Amino acid sequence: LLVDHCENVAHIASDFAKSFGMSQVTEIGGLLHDVGKDTQQFQDHLCGMVTPPNYHTHQGALVAKKIGESYSEIPGYVIDAIVGSIFGHHGGLISRSDWETKLSETKSIDIPPFDDVFDKTIHEMMRNLPNIDAELEQHPATLFLLFVWVRMIYSCIVDADYIDTEQAMDSERARLRNHHDTVSFADMQKALSDYIDNLSKNSNASQDTLMA
Repeated sequence: LLVDHCENVAHIASDFAKSFGMSQVTEIGGLLHDVGKDTQQFQDHLCGMVTPPNYHTHQGALVAKKIGESYSEIPGYVIDAIVGSIFGHHGGLISRSDWETKLSETKSIDIPPFDDVFDKTIHEMMRNLPNIDAELEQHPATLFLLFVWVRMIYSCIVDADYIDTEQAMDSERARLRNHHDTVSFADMQKALSDYIDNLSKNSNASQDTLMA
């Protein structure tokens, strides 16, 4: 189930990122985002034993960081975007210095790959990442672009994780999401207006009761 979830998140995140050409980056993040759950620490947490609540995000970030360090040809900010997104996919995106400090305080453990195919897929994708440096250097607002780019990577991974989890936990809501085109803006506006009218009526009824 864990492998299925990671692969689903990778696929959804990759699809989200097609519009800005970063499918492979978000796919790697999606595949690695929950590897920290494949640990005894996380299982202990599920059983109610004392462990940090989002310990798996720390471990997943450590795994991504370790993998990234073996590819010196990949720009550091690309690895940082993946690591930071994994670290913050439950608690929010924080600065590099903050997650580095927190990771330095986290006991590193060796997490075995799910299987050989999964492991080979990660490394194959790392070797074939697009030349992101070239694209950024051509942009007049490089720092601002990088600022936005990191947050787009993060959003793709977090939203993909939420959607795949919703599919498993709330299938009816997921079904509605998948058929969102059947609900028009006019229908949504009417639903909102009706809701506000009901609030207003209930408020007036409460006032009348107090005045009586």
